[in-house]
Formats: sequence, structure tokens, C-alpha cells
Amino acid sequence: MGPALLAALLLQASAEPPPPGAPADAQQEPDSALGSQASVPASPTPRLWQDLAVAAAGTASIAVLKPDIRSALLRDARLSNVVENFAHPVRQVRRGTRRDSDPFWVNKVAHPGLFALEALYLKRRGYSDRSAFLFTQVHSVIWELAVEGSAFEPSGKDLVADAAGAAGALWILRPVAARAERRIDAGRGRWWDGVLRCLDPVARVAGGDGRAKLAVRPRLGAGTAGIEVAAAF
Repeated sequence: MGPALLAALLLQASAEPPPPGAPADAQQEPDSALGSQASVPASPTPRLWQDLAVAAAGTASIAVLKPDIRSALLRDARLSNVVENFAHPVRQVRRGTRRDSDPFWVNKVAHPGLFALEALYLKRRGYSDRSAFLFTQVHSVIWELAVEGSAFEPSGKDLVADAAGAAGALWILRPVAARAERRIDAGRGRWWDGVLRCLDPVARVAGGDGRAKLAVRPRLGAGTAGIEVAAAF
């Protein structure tokens, strides 16, 4: 899948519907199978590029701040390794899976957890489930085959964990949290609904009117790589 096609899919799926009460000409019928330019915002590109920049900044910060990854990249990173990974992905993933001896908290907690948070963040940005999942998996492949992959073979364990984390967040955690939130708003919530709604931590932090507001911005520059998170309460 080429970059242009990926960008087109994400842009189209991230389009938000018109608000209730909008003029009749703004509330159009759903797009046909071929799509319709009328339902796409006039300039959605800045949002997509900002999300890509946030993902890139998060990737850079982990690569710089995690000591073992930083040292491996400084010591062994080669463009030829990246070319080899994309030329022979199945063979390289098999090798990387056998090599992967990361502890439980990395493979079973950090990987699925971080990609679950990314998927939930993208949903708050207006992406569809499918496009949010596609975004996270492209990010996962780039991390494994091009970033870490420049120093060592990509791990199949990590790729599966990333996909499981994003899918679980989109199709299990978020719907459960949303139902709990609706029961609380309707006055029918039980004590466990207060716990269940926290399964979508991005929604709890970003919130709606009267709740915390969250802003995430990339920080890239000379000697700086990371993400700036600002919350107003």
C-alpha cells in the first residue's frame, strides 16, 4: 500500500459528520461505494499531518529514551537492514520472533498498551474504527521493520501484541466504556460503571464540556524529540 493511498483512506474515513441542526444541504446521504468528495472537509490534511507528527514524535522519544534501543540503534543501525526487512518480511519476522527475549512488561504490557492508547486517541480525533486500526498497524510495521528494524530483525510477537492492543481498545474497551458512561449520564449507573468507563482513559482525560481538556503536540528539534501533553482542568 503506497503512502498516497494510505493518506487518502485515512483522510476520507476521518471526516466528521455535520452537527445536529446543520442546514439541510450539509446533511447529505452516506457516500456511495465509490465515495463522494462532498462529504470530505475542505482541508482535512492539517489534522492528519498533525497525527502523523505526534506518532513520529512518540516513536522518536521511545527510540531515544529506552536505553537498549538507543544503544542498538547507535551501534547497529543500517539502511541495508531496513531494505532486507521489507524485501523478505516473512523470513525476517521469523528470525526476529526467535530472537525476541524482551520481558513480560515490554511484550505483553507496553506494546499492546501503547497501541491501545494510540487507537483511542485517534478515535477522539474523529477517525473511524477501521482507519484508526489501519493507522496503528502502519505505525507498528514502520516501528518494527524500519526503526527497530534498522538494527535488528522485526519481532512477530510485537506485531501481534500491537494489533491485539489496538483492536481490543477499539472494539472492546471503548464500547464497554461508552455504555457505562451512558448509564451514568441517564442516572442508571452502578458503582462498577464508574470503573468500566475508565477503560477508555483518553475519553476520561479529554472529556467533554466541563471536563479536562487534553492537547497533544509533537516536539521535534535540535536535541529534542518527544510529545508535549497539556491538560486543563
